[in-house]
Amino acid sequence: MSFSFFIPTYKRSDSLKETISSIFKYWKGDIKITISDNNEDDTAKNVVKEFDVNNIDYSPNKQNIGIDKNMLRFLELCKTKYCWLLGDDDSLSEKSYSDISPLLEEDVDFIILLNGNYVKDYPDGIYAIDNLNNVGNAFLSFWDKLPFGNVIINAERAKCLNYDEVIEKYVGTSHAYSGVLWELAISKFSSKKIGVMSSQSIEVYNVEKSWVNSSVKIYLGEIPEWFKLLPQSLKKYSDKAYTNYLKQIFTLSTLSNFIVFSKQSEVNKDFVNNSISKMPFKYKLKWFFLNVCFPIYQIYTSIKKTLKTIINNILQKK
Repeated sequence: MSFSFFIPTYKRSDSLKETISSIFKYWKGDIKITISDNNEDDTAKNVVKEFDVNNIDYSPNKQNIGIDKNMLRFLELCKTKYCWLLGDDDSLSEKSYSDISPLLEEDVDFIILLNGNYVKDYPDGIYAIDNLNNVGNAFLSFWDKLPFGNVIINAERAKCLNYDEVIEKYVGTSHAYSGVLWELAISKFSSKKIGVMSSQSIEVYNVEKSWVNSSVKIYLGEIPEWFKLLPQSLKKYSDKAYTNYLKQIFTLSTLSNFIVFSKQSEVNKDFVNNSISKMPFKYKLKWFFLNVCFPIYQIYTSIKKTLKTIINNILQKK
């Protein structure tokens, strides 16, 4: 079985150590681990030294190359057929090897690890993506269920894609790795098959998420841009998914949270406003209206909360 783990990391030495430990504890096959360190101080190097083994390749970047490029280094560094794209805050579950290894005997483009979730019409197994409709339906079902750590990719096939033409464009979306999946699925290098596994494959450590400070930019700017970069042949399906995505985030409560967060942190407002300006008119209007009326909305929610507290107190006394 030609298989390895790829772990991009940045200033998470403690959780990285736990991630590596879980691999040696629960993965029963041959173990090969590649670490791409985005921290200029090489702090992860000391973690690797603690294990004192020869099957961990440590590759530091000379400078911080950004989250997308660091995640994409699997294309350069992984030498096996299959590569589990694993986060530095992930821990393998006890049954991960027994659940996943049968799927690795198949020649698939990638394996989706739903990690305890279930998707209708896609029970565990291998699925054909031998026509555009099958690829499109898979995209609609899984595009938002692929956080880093939940994907095993056929690195041999992914490396056949032209980086400059079909991969590099995703850099800056915080989801470049998932762009690779769908580019591969519609390419001539595709195996025309994907795998799905619903069991709990990993556990995620409760550590500080560096992306949280950029959440407004990611959700309102980078993800919408990611949709626009997807293969043109998937446009019918990506447009549908994008419309549903906008409906989910352009709710009063979600947008209010974005506005509060943007006022409390450093957010590139020009980037966000430029992205929203490219959205359908009704979403632009919602964003403008809420920004203008937000102080009134804050007063309203405050009064509502106070009244609810008063009423509850009165009812309790009765």
